[in-house]
Amino acid sequence: MDIVLKRHLEELGREPENGQLNPVRRQDGRKGIVDLMLGRAYRGSSGWEHLVVEFKEPKVKIGQVEVAQIKSYARAVVGDPQFHDAWVSWDFWVVSTEMADVVREDLSAPNLPPGCIAEWKNGVRIWARTWSEIIDDCENRLHFYRDRLNHDPVAQHAVEYLQRVHADVTPAAATA
Repeated sequence: MDIVLKRHLEELGREPENGQLNPVRRQDGRKGIVDLMLGRAYRGSSGWEHLVVEFKEPKVKIGQVEVAQIKSYARAVVGDPQFHDAWVSWDFWVVSTEMADVVREDLSAPNLPPGCIAEWKNGVRIWARTWSEIIDDCENRLHFYRDRLNHDPVAQHAVEYLQRVHADVTPAAATA
C-alpha cells in the first residue's frame, strides 16, 4: 500500500516527510497489500478521486471478513495525517464472484448507491461488488449512451474506411 500512497502524494505535489513515507498500518498493526489503485483528477477542479480495489479469488464469497479487510484499508489511509486533503475522495472496493447474504443486507441502505456499504463523512465510500454486477452496470451504461447518442461506431467506422480507401469507386449514396 505504501508505494501507491507515495505516488498519490507525488500527484498532489507533496513530498513525504524527510523524503520517506511513514508506513501506513492497519489498526492491527499490519501493512495492507493493495491489489489495484487508480486515481484521476476531477474535471474542472483541482480535486482527486482514488479507487482502491481488493480482488478476491472466485471461490471466496464476500462476507464480513472481506468487508472488515477493505474497511481496515480505508481506515488506515484516511486515518493517516499524511493523506488528509479536502480535495480527495476515496472509494474502496472488494470484488469477487459471490456475496454472502449478510453483506447483501448491508447493501440495502436507502441513502446509498447500489453496491455501497458505507459512506464516511471524509469522502470515503466502501463498496462490495460481484463481477456480474460490475459487468451488468457497464453494459447498461453502454446501452444508455448508445441509445442517447443514436450512434453506431462500427457503421461510421466502416463508412469512413470505405471513403478513405475506395474514394475513387465509392458511390455517392454511401458517402451521404
